[in-house]
Amino acid sequence: MKKLLIVDDDALIRATLHTIVDWNELGYEVAGDAQNGEQALQILKKEQIDLVFTDMKMPVMDGIGLMQQINQMEKKPQIVALSGYDDFSLVRSAFKLGAFDYVLKEDICERALLN
Repeated sequence: MKKLLIVDDDALIRATLHTIVDWNELGYEVAGDAQNGEQALQILKKEQIDLVFTDMKMPVMDGIGLMQQINQMEKKPQIVALSGYDDFSLVRSAFKLGAFDYVLKEDICERALLN
């Protein structure tokens, strides 16, 4: 089973991402979550993570900083960038740093309400 890491400073978003999708059905287990990029790096050093959902704006280390650090790793997980901002410069930066996708938090919240 592949491992997923959720990185966001908003506890509600982290909880929603844990429950909005049946990760096991997709072949993933949620290996953990982190409140910022620095905490995420500590987890990434200990465990082989296959997919990272990361917020773009967080205290301590933001998503851009985390993605830059991930790009220095030998085995890189896939990255999905999360943001509450529909900001072209953030989207462009995320994709330049190798993000697989960019998801707006409002879309996650909308989906949670529909379930």
